[in-house]
Amino acid sequence: GVFFFTGSIMYVQPERMGLGGTPPYMPPGGHISAGHRLASSGYASSLSGSIHRALPSHVSFAPRSQPGAFHGPQTVSVHQSTAPMLHVPQGLVTDSSFFGPRVTSVIYPDSVSVASSASRGAPMPGPGLQPEPQHGQPVAPDCRKPKPEPEPEQPVALNCRSSMLRLIGNTPLVFLNRMSHGCSASIACKMETMNAGHGLAVRSVHAIVTELEEQGTIAADRTRLVGASWGPELAFIGACKGYKVTCVMPDSVPMEKRLLVKAYGANLVVTSASKGMLGAIYEATLIAEQKENAVFVDTWESPTAVQVHQETTGPEIWEATHGHVDVFVAAVGTGAVLTGVARYLKSQNPNVKVVAVEPAENALLSGEEPSTTPLKTTEMGAGFVPPLLDFDMVDEVFKVSMEQVAQTARDLARKEGLLAGPSAGAAVFAASKIAKRSAVSGKLIVVLNASSLDENISTLLDDLRRESQRLPVSKVPAPKRGHDASDVASNASHSHGH
Repeated sequence: GVFFFTGSIMYVQPERMGLGGTPPYMPPGGHISAGHRLASSGYASSLSGSIHRALPSHVSFAPRSQPGAFHGPQTVSVHQSTAPMLHVPQGLVTDSSFFGPRVTSVIYPDSVSVASSASRGAPMPGPGLQPEPQHGQPVAPDCRKPKPEPEPEQPVALNCRSSMLRLIGNTPLVFLNRMSHGCSASIACKMETMNAGHGLAVRSVHAIVTELEEQGTIAADRTRLVGASWGPELAFIGACKGYKVTCVMPDSVPMEKRLLVKAYGANLVVTSASKGMLGAIYEATLIAEQKENAVFVDTWESPTAVQVHQETTGPEIWEATHGHVDVFVAAVGTGAVLTGVARYLKSQNPNVKVVAVEPAENALLSGEEPSTTPLKTTEMGAGFVPPLLDFDMVDEVFKVSMEQVAQTARDLARKEGLLAGPSAGAAVFAASKIAKRSAVSGKLIVVLNASSLDENISTLLDDLRRESQRLPVSKVPAPKRGHDASDVASNASHSHGH
């Protein structure tokens, strides 16, 4: 959303960046006057502080509840028709975002109204982009006279995050197009790979570490964090916060993820894949017990891992879809994501269906015996039923083979330009089959892209890796100095006989 302060008048045009829709709460005619109460699409905690500090005393900013509004909508009340100049630098940018785009507050110190555009996607006025003056409408300050240069001591707020940790959460959703051909329902993918820290699991790890810090259990200057997982999330959090970290992984984890752990400066301990994830967890707990000042970061049994998805991931999906999500499909790893998201969505609409996806080769959730053969891919099928999985939230369990997982991940890259890891490949395959059922015709299915394909090349694209390594080196001679691009292209064409 972009906020325009015009003397005592504040205009809020929220830009819904989810799956479509028009800006809500638009006043008749697109003009604002004193006394209007307007709602924006941001969260209360992230917007109120920055905006309230910029408002004069007679302008209030308070939460408001309204049916159909986004989670945590805000309301602005204007109590007077005149106001002194606001001494706030033009182009004030708050440290807040709504599914990616920043929330920008543009300050106009004169009591001149700014005309609105009721059409979605219209250019938003701001520094360097002023609206064209219309006949009979006041002219924005930058259009009528030059502004004086700011004083050197004038503070300027930058649209810059304080650390990489501020880039966790508020990930967007994207529709699948070619992958949903022949489906009677729409499929949208929540792009958790756009989190800092490589994926969905970073939310849980960050929440658990933050909780331990608040309890006084750990501190960066004295504690080593130890964890057992399929990814580098704990190593990333440790690098951001300054902790020493030891990550324990089964040797079935792709080499790409192991390298990321090392790149973040963490120690890496590899256990036998035949022992499964339980073997890695046991090894991690032993290290935490035996090593001085070491603490085990438990993402497998901590209720905080569920809570963070119930408070963030679930609401984000609900808001981005305007509450129109009908089916939620997710692969089961720790169980925290599916449980947390499902609890929130069902609290908003008990009719939302939740589908848990598991590997057909190790289908414990379906009541089958655990496999003695290690899976070729990770992120799901831990070899045991995870304690954090709430079966009361699950309406259906869907089995997907590893071959189907790998093929779907490749199809997503080639048909959608979407790099998806094993869990997303499994979820999208399940969603594409569910979307063809008559019972979900015209409905919306949401899946999670928990990790990226480029972290799973060794397992999902190994044949392409080997093929690329065997490619011959081109015999086209190097261009001579002084030749331009057209000469180089001509020489290359003759060299190939074209």
